[in-house]
Amino acid sequence: MKEIIEFLSASPAFFVATCGIDNAPHVRPFSFVMEWNGKLTFVTNTEKEVYKQLEENPRVEISSYSPSGEWMRIKGTVSFTKDAAAKEKVFEVMPALRHLYKEGLDEIMICFYIEDGEAGIYDMSSMNIPKRTIQL
Repeated sequence: MKEIIEFLSASPAFFVATCGIDNAPHVRPFSFVMEWNGKLTFVTNTEKEVYKQLEENPRVEISSYSPSGEWMRIKGTVSFTKDAAAKEKVFEVMPALRHLYKEGLDEIMICFYIEDGEAGIYDMSSMNIPKRTIQL
């Protein structure tokens, strides 16, 4: 888990792909990740399309590229939590998010985490076969 979080955190943004009810892919940048209760966890807003898409279809894929030339692909299924402890941890990890949410009590703030997932780390020589995988 630590390796995944360090990899994602080393980049200014990583990309989260969902599939909407229109059955089309949708990709957007994210920059927040943390470990919470042993799960790879992210935060979003219930008014955003990404939330609506993940609620409709909880399958997700995340991709990030490192300056060393490696990239990571994470795939899995998401679950949501509004647990106050998860929200507080968000503010510990990234205090700047406090200006978007009212001390974690804001109802639009929601965390999601990957279940039944896998992360693969690749490089140009791996021919789309992961050099190593990490189960989530």
